[in-house]
Amino acid sequence: MNLESVVASRHEKWNDTERAIMSYVLANQDRVVESSVQAVAHSTFTSPSSVMRLTKKLGFSGFSELKYFLRHSRSAPTSEVADLVAAQRRDVEGTLAQLERADLGPVLHRMQRARTVYCYGTDFSSRTAAQELSKALLINGTSTVMVPGVKELKASLPAMDPEDLLVLISGGDGMPAQAELAELFLLRSLQTLAITRLGDRERSYNPEWMLHYCASPLGRVGGSESYYSWIGLNVVLDYLVRRYVMHLRERRGLARR
Repeated sequence: MNLESVVASRHEKWNDTERAIMSYVLANQDRVVESSVQAVAHSTFTSPSSVMRLTKKLGFSGFSELKYFLRHSRSAPTSEVADLVAAQRRDVEGTLAQLERADLGPVLHRMQRARTVYCYGTDFSSRTAAQELSKALLINGTSTVMVPGVKELKASLPAMDPEDLLVLISGGDGMPAQAELAELFLLRSLQTLAITRLGDRERSYNPEWMLHYCASPLGRVGGSESYYSWIGLNVVLDYLVRRYVMHLRERRGLARR
């Protein structure tokens, strides 16, 4: 089991401080193994007591046990790390656990009330996912625009207003690096939903809502590059669409009364 699986298996609600620490630890596991509690607190602009509380909330007796777990989970031979089919199950179950703890009410309400929902994916796979989300929303009577790339996203920004919703779907490369995009998002007061891999944190974009999916590293046969499963992302989008259809049915039922 790796740390991503541990986080996904905890049926907890994480506050902003815990998410900041957890995101740092997930993204910097090799560094954390060599760090102190004080160093992690300094890197995350939090306190040592906050780091310790999160460590115990994850089920470890202390920071030393967390470091021991990280060292051995990351250094174990690939054949011992995971059965890939079992990892698939963990990704699905972990993603559903994240979703069931999320308050989707405000997101669904904004999606229904939006003048237009703009869908943007950061790479080929997430763009395909964004296209499927856009199609599902259109079928259910919601106006959507599929944004195919960063240039188009920049070009679309002047047409967006606070009545719209921008859905950013983060793939393996994360969100676009252009600092001016984050500034424009803030200046235009865009309502934003970010869908990211558990452990990614796009602080500069400051989205109103975030949904996370679990993605196990699969690797490559005969290669060393990391390749992540997309099943968790598919689960997020399918879950979101199903909840949106239920929301629309409920609202239409209330309107007929």
